[in-house]
Amino acid sequence: MPHRRLPVMIAAALLALLGVAGLLRADDTVVRDAQTEVELLAEQPAVVAGQTLTLGVRLRPDAGWHIYWRNPGGSGTAPRLTWDLPEGFEAGDIQWPYPKRHPAFGVTNYGYEREVLLLVDVAVPEEVPAGPIRLAVRADWLACEKVCILGSADLAVELPVIAMDEAPVAGEEAGGVAGEVDPAVAARFARARSELPADAGGAVTASRAGNRPIVRFTAPGAEPVDDAYFFIADSGIVAYGDAQPLRAAESASSAYTLELPLARRNLPVGELPDRLRGVLSYEQDGQWHHRAVDTPLVATTATSADGGLLWHLGLALLGGMILNLMPCVFPVLSLKVLGFVQHSHGNPWTARAHGLTYALGVLVSFWVLAILLIGLRAAGTEAGWGFHLQSPIFIALMAMLIVAIGLNLAGVFDIGIGLMNAAGRAATQGPASSTGYAGSLGTGILATILATPCTAPFMGIALGYALIQPPTTIVLVLSSLGVGMAAPYVLLAWFPALTRRLPRPGAWMESFKQFLAFPMFAVAAWLVWVFGNQVASSETTLVLLLALLVVGFAAWVYGRWGMAGGGRALGRTVAVALLAMAVASPLMALKQEAAVDAMTWEPFSDERVEELRRDEGRMVFVDFTADWCLSCKWFERTVLASASVREAFTEHDVALVKADWTNEDEHITRALARFERRSVPFYVLYPADPAAEPIELGEFITRGSVREAVVAADGGPRLADER
Repeated sequence: MPHRRLPVMIAAALLALLGVAGLLRADDTVVRDAQTEVELLAEQPAVVAGQTLTLGVRLRPDAGWHIYWRNPGGSGTAPRLTWDLPEGFEAGDIQWPYPKRHPAFGVTNYGYEREVLLLVDVAVPEEVPAGPIRLAVRADWLACEKVCILGSADLAVELPVIAMDEAPVAGEEAGGVAGEVDPAVAARFARARSELPADAGGAVTASRAGNRPIVRFTAPGAEPVDDAYFFIADSGIVAYGDAQPLRAAESASSAYTLELPLARRNLPVGELPDRLRGVLSYEQDGQWHHRAVDTPLVATTATSADGGLLWHLGLALLGGMILNLMPCVFPVLSLKVLGFVQHSHGNPWTARAHGLTYALGVLVSFWVLAILLIGLRAAGTEAGWGFHLQSPIFIALMAMLIVAIGLNLAGVFDIGIGLMNAAGRAATQGPASSTGYAGSLGTGILATILATPCTAPFMGIALGYALIQPPTTIVLVLSSLGVGMAAPYVLLAWFPALTRRLPRPGAWMESFKQFLAFPMFAVAAWLVWVFGNQVASSETTLVLLLALLVVGFAAWVYGRWGMAGGGRALGRTVAVALLAMAVASPLMALKQEAAVDAMTWEPFSDERVEELRRDEGRMVFVDFTADWCLSCKWFERTVLASASVREAFTEHDVALVKADWTNEDEHITRALARFERRSVPFYVLYPADPAAEPIELGEFITRGSVREAVVAADGGPRLADER
């Protein structure tokens, strides 16, 4: 008998070994990479034809590290799942748990410091071949602490196939397949579902007043909402780190509004999504609640009153008057007051004519703005108040003009015609001077241009109403703004009694005029700050600062040699050439910046360089650079960002790695020391073959030398040097 039981015992032992092996394989499905533990789990223990199977990718970052939500926020990358499923199986979208905010280094990100299970429903076809069925996925993610590491893992599970009539019914606890469910896995899926934001339904709506998105929601219960935040799913819309003002609505005790700050000032309405998607999180009675939002973003007016056109025209008139008190308008309007001092003690009709001419300059400017707004909207582009200040080119030109006006006021140079004369010499012309009228007209135009960054009280309501109305209403509201802005000066000019208290003309006027140069320079500094925020590049901002220096030099050359003497023609020619150089330099820098932005650089580490060569089989170009290195920036824009070099990098699949030595970095210092270098710039090309020696390009490169090295490292013919 014992010998008859031997085959059974051997079979049992083999089955036991297979079971142990199966357990070992299950343990091997847990992968660690990039400071994160990753695993693929199946909620159901088997595949059932025609039924939905739920899979989950579990990610658990190490303590202090975080991974990202579907919209990573200010920086980062969302996890990506690439499925490899049998024919007929279809994976749905990731079901994202609610995120949290992670501010770091001045940037606010959205993500998870906790373990999360990303659920995905898989549709199983009606006909499934006999099992087991292999379900695989490649997970890619970014884990960050003080540094960020890209992680990836290839994960798979194998599940048996059972017929639909063999599937366990709801509530079945023991026997068959139901008894094989791992309680720990079931608990993970239950916790993951509890972290999915509940559908907000009609409790959350969204609207926009002009281009400002506003979330309105009701919270059940009598307890007040203490805090709230909206995690928007679309990137590039809101400023993630800015406050989202929470206000209780007057209409209902449980209703609230949340205003979303824009990523850019005056973000065009055309860049807003048609629907507002994301997660609304609010704190009530010490507990946070999370609601999934997917609702239309409806355009509304920003007014709670039921007033129509006349009401908003009145608000625009009042807002235009208050606009004169805004700091962005003061420097230019001080010139106009100085002009009233000059004209008030002469012919009263001359003073009135100057006041009306100034008003005409203001109104014409507002009409031009109205026409541009209407034209942009007709072309399918929504624009708001101050839309022209969204252009870095316009900002740069305005900064140059303001600096030139300031130098004119300070007495560096003097001209008899033109816009700078109109703003800078309005106060020094005789009462009957024709250029004095040009000065009043130019002052009105310049004051309007400088007023557009400001929004006075009542003005925002009127503009929010006008910008979603027909063209006629836009013209009427902007005209009312212009009338309000010009009204105080027309009144001063029209009623001489109001101006008799002004001091008489005298030598003090020249000193005051020179003093007004400094507010002008302050406006120019503010414009440079706006430009820097728009381009987000210290190098391009430096180019604008240098261009302003050239404008100052041109003004000095013109004032020294271009106004009088035998060298007047030469002085004017040199001044014009310098001005042309100043204007062209920011335009060229912006074009080069666009080319630089089109290049994707990875941060340097020896491990990443070796990984790119060994695992991906790519050449690696390393740029040892620093922000304080001017020659580094020169080569970056004139060589590396050139079309021919970028084409060579793309054609030969070169990975770009930047070793930024702006701040002390011991890893970069050691890397430079290996090449016996102690300074930047320095350029190295690593061939794709890990055994090949790196190619040193040195500290001086040309487009030809870089292209030649790339082609040669890839086994191609050598090229002639392109200087």
